[in-house]
Amino acid sequence: MLGFRVFCATLIGAFLPGALWCTELTTSTSWEAGELPAVRLGISASDMRFSLLEYGQGRTMAGLTTPWLRFGPLTPSGLLREAANPLGFGAGSPVFLEATGLRLDLSLPGSPAGFLCAPVPGSLGFFSIPFASGGEEYGCFIRAAAPSGTAVESLLILSRPPAGASGDEWYLAHAPYPGGALLDAAARFTRADPAVSLAMTMGASAGERVAPDLFVHLLFTGEGDGIDLGLLFGAAGPGYRTPRGDVSAEAALVSGAVALRGDGLTVDATYDYAVGRVGFTPGAALPTRQTIGLSVSRRYPATGKNPTRLELAGKKIISWDERARREESARCSASVRARMGRVDLQAGMECSEDGLGISLTADTKPGLHFSAGLDAGFYGVESTDRRASLVANLRWSLAGGALTVKAGVEHWPLLSAPPDPGDCLTCTLSWSARSWVEDP
Repeated sequence: MLGFRVFCATLIGAFLPGALWCTELTTSTSWEAGELPAVRLGISASDMRFSLLEYGQGRTMAGLTTPWLRFGPLTPSGLLREAANPLGFGAGSPVFLEATGLRLDLSLPGSPAGFLCAPVPGSLGFFSIPFASGGEEYGCFIRAAAPSGTAVESLLILSRPPAGASGDEWYLAHAPYPGGALLDAAARFTRADPAVSLAMTMGASAGERVAPDLFVHLLFTGEGDGIDLGLLFGAAGPGYRTPRGDVSAEAALVSGAVALRGDGLTVDATYDYAVGRVGFTPGAALPTRQTIGLSVSRRYPATGKNPTRLELAGKKIISWDERARREESARCSASVRARMGRVDLQAGMECSEDGLGISLTADTKPGLHFSAGLDAGFYGVESTDRRASLVANLRWSLAGGALTVKAGVEHWPLLSAPPDPGDCLTCTLSWSARSWVEDP
């Protein structure tokens, strides 16, 4: 199926009174096989940005972001993420130190549109976020920060999540949300020093048909000569409900993170020990989870014009359920990035119990205005689902624009014929142009 995509972006910058207005116009048009018609429009002026995405068949996404107003699919950060998943982050996560807020995110088609009004940008905000499954939440957050690195934040959310469906065995785990209004509140204190930082968070929930309960976080981080340390303690009561009515699957978490940084070498290690939530029926053991993560990045040489980078990462999870049954899962990956003259190479491999994935990317610039590339990939799950991809691209840079051509095969099954071979073929032709207009 032949699709059509149009992207148009306009940037208008306003400077001091009496200065010149500068307008940047960027347009691009592409024809893509296997995609529905789509139209994209973006307009920016100083601190304002408007985006409109039309995916066809009535699917439209729009977003507006200014220092004081945001509308569209919003992604939470900081204290909002902590309250929504109290024991889902380890000591190495930046969520405990990032500022609370909401940012526009158009990467997920079909996401419900939220609304944020910030009378004092970065310090005070009122928001409304709808649920994809029904229900809506309203809230506000306040943040006060000092130049010394001390910050205090608070959050208040009023939501009405939909009642959860109860199956025949719900009593073996957590009771579904019974419905009604739910109030969530949280506060966080952070103290950032050059050597030692501290973050303390406490949150609570209460509802019309659920008992009140709370969660707490305590994070210590330290920085030294080539070494960073982090230690996190977290706990959530059995009655704490997130703004969407969910209960944390775990009751307590102890997490540690160590980062070693040397001359071209970086090593990150993490360890999490979590105690699971006990069900309503007695079990033979207490459910627990251990997560071990290790990543190594090395540059050869450590300094130089064209270094080669090697990255290795691994993660292993060991858990025990209430019947003392052991489960294990592991995932590892490796990648190499190198430059040989005018050729950039990147090779990667990822392996887990779900299968094996291999990818290879090569890009070169044979001429002053030309660049060409090749993307190849293989992904296999057991022996019944193995797919391969091979896509070539060519880019020609013009004065104030560019012409790009992509063609190839994506996700072609290796052990069986695809239902429709046209769905695996991709062909894209796109162009872009840029012009500057200055008016007195």
